[in-house]
Amino acid sequence: FEDPRIGPNMYQINEQVIMPVTRDETLQFPGVSWSLMANPRGQQVTIFVTHAWAEGVFEFTANVLSKWAEAVDLGDAAEHAAYICFLSNPQHLDISSMLEEIETSPFKVALARAGLMIVSPTQSCPIHSRLWC
Repeated sequence: FEDPRIGPNMYQINEQVIMPVTRDETLQFPGVSWSLMANPRGQQVTIFVTHAWAEGVFEFTANVLSKWAEAVDLGDAAEHAAYICFLSNPQHLDISSMLEEIETSPFKVALARAGLMIVSPTQSCPIHSRLWC
C-alpha cells in the first residue's frame, strides 16, 4: 500500500475487494467470478495472463495494459478477452478438484484457447522463482 506504483497485492485485493463484492446476495448469481459478475454472458478467451499473486495490483495493471497494446491491434482491442485467474476463477469455490486432471483444469483450458500470452513481471519476486497462475 505504501508505493502508489505497486499497490496492494492480489491476496489483499482478493480478500478485501473481490470476495466481498462477489459474495453479495443481491447479485443475480452470488459467489460467481468477478469476470462473470461483470459479463454474465462470458467471452471467448484470447489472451492468457500469467502473474504472481504477490504482485501489486497497480504494477500488474500497468504491465498488462502496456503489453496488451503490443499484443493486439488497437483497432480490435475490444474484441479480446483475457483469462486472469483471480478475476476468471470464482474465489468462493474450492477449485482443487478441477486441478486434479491437467487437461480439464481452468488454467489449461484457458491457455489452450488463448492465442496470446502476457507475462506480468513483478518487483516482489523474480519471475523464475515465483508461484505461477
